[in-house]
Amino acid sequence: MDSTKDFVDVITTAWNQLDAEQIVQHLDESFRYDSQCVFDYLDYNGYIDYIRGKFATLKNSNSIIKAETVSDNQLGGYMTKICQTNPATNQSAIVYYRIQVDNNKIVKGDLCMF
Repeated sequence: MDSTKDFVDVITTAWNQLDAEQIVQHLDESFRYDSQCVFDYLDYNGYIDYIRGKFATLKNSNSIIKAETVSDNQLGGYMTKICQTNPATNQSAIVYYRIQVDNNKIVKGDLCMF
C-alpha cells in the first residue's frame, strides 16, 4: 500500500462488507485498539477476536452498515466514518475509526464518537 489513505480505504471496505479478514491481514503484531465503546484497550489477538465477533454479530442482526472514507478535520489525513442503523427502530449511530500506520502495517486503531 502506498499511503495511510489506502489502509483507511481497506478499513472502510471491510466495514461495508463486514469482512474482518481484510483488516486482520494488515495488522502489525504490536497493534493496539482503543475505543470509547470498549472499557479497556485491546491488543493484537484481542482485537482480532473482537472484530471477527463484532462483524458476525452485525451480520446476524440485520443492521445496516454504511462506511465511507472521510477527511479528518481534527488530526489531518483520513478516517473511516461508520453509520450503523437498526432497521427495527430506524435509529442510527455514527462513529469514526482512525488508524496509524508504521512500516506498511496498521499499528493503532481508535474508535470514537467524533
